[in-house]
Amino acid sequence: METIHYFDLALFLKINGAHSSITDFLFFWISNIPIWLPFYALLIYFMIKDFKKKSILVLTFALLSLVASDQSCNYLKRTTERFRPSHEPTLENVIKLVKKPDGTFYYGGNYSFPSAHASNAMICLFITLLFCAPKRKWLIPFIIVWFILICYSRVYLGVHYPTDIFIGSMLGATIGGILLIPLKYFYLRKE
Repeated sequence: METIHYFDLALFLKINGAHSSITDFLFFWISNIPIWLPFYALLIYFMIKDFKKKSILVLTFALLSLVASDQSCNYLKRTTERFRPSHEPTLENVIKLVKKPDGTFYYGGNYSFPSAHASNAMICLFITLLFCAPKRKWLIPFIIVWFILICYSRVYLGVHYPTDIFIGSMLGATIGGILLIPLKYFYLRKE
């Protein structure tokens, strides 16, 4: 565990230490959920268009997956109580934080493990690959790059360790695998 912690911290410091005014602006906005609302609306449109009457079921399972992902992360954060790097007193003099548009620094909430951004982004990756991308291959590279940028931004901003991202991603993959894959391949398969 000590070795894992050492590499986790070393990778965190490497990613977090690579700041510039352009990347600060970019990663702050990439990590900001409202900026992606048009993209989410587009995914919803594609699902309604492709699945017609069954889109209610697809959208219900997509929403259920996101809620399960988000609430699982919140539960684990309260249970493990691992401070975010931005709240860790031992990192106070080495961490680089980004200023928000209002001039204050972005700290995030108190706890970091696991990353809800990573878990929820993994659910969106599953939703896109399973339900939207089969008819729109251009979405595949877009959603993969989007997922990587979301995850990277959380470490860059100083609010998650890489292990938070990894475990959050695995949690999202597990929930997506349990709820979304059976829906796609058993209920929605063509007869």
